[in-house]
Amino acid sequence: MKKLSLLLFGTLAVTQVAQASSGSFNGFYLGAQLGWTQQNHKIDADDTWRQTTRDALKKSKKANGMTYGLYTGYGQNNNGFYWGGEFNLEHSTANKKLNYEFEVANAQKVQFKYTYDRGVVFGLAPRLGAVIDNNNLIYAKLGLEMSKDTVKVEGSEKNKSKTNVVFVPGFGYERAFGHLLARVEYGYNMGGKVKYSDATVKYSAHVLKFGLAYKF
Repeated sequence: MKKLSLLLFGTLAVTQVAQASSGSFNGFYLGAQLGWTQQNHKIDADDTWRQTTRDALKKSKKANGMTYGLYTGYGQNNNGFYWGGEFNLEHSTANKKLNYEFEVANAQKVQFKYTYDRGVVFGLAPRLGAVIDNNNLIYAKLGLEMSKDTVKVEGSEKNKSKTNVVFVPGFGYERAFGHLLARVEYGYNMGGKVKYSDATVKYSAHVLKFGLAYKF
């Protein structure tokens, strides 16, 4: 009888551990995401321009576009506290041509037309959050993104490229439907820059993404 009780107790303990390890947000996952980004572009001319222009040397414009990509990661739920890490691969269609017009000293207009092409993005981020009712996750991300950015100026055959590493904090909500994990996420890209001749081209971005993943 004693052995039977110990066996039943052991079986119950193993079952509880197995159930805990198979929680809604425990384990590896792989998914795809689609969203919208609004980039804020700025151009800042240096002292060479300051000698010839009467107009403002710092100007900004916005460029909107879609963002899409894949993500994968691993996470664990420990009594409501969630921790994990994530890797993402994505691209954006916000690389549109922007036109800046400056008024120089003789009242003539000078136009600076360029395209800021942010290349394929490789991202890495820890995720920390809280699990509510086993199927709802609220989380924060502290991400780093790396991309090769290129400035292409109209009328010039010379392009300037630079590999930028940017900080992208964000937060989101994820809902578990069995093995499917649906999420909505906001991130703020604190931006990178590329120097072209006598001007520095900068950008930052707001990003809203929707994702759907499968947990293994």
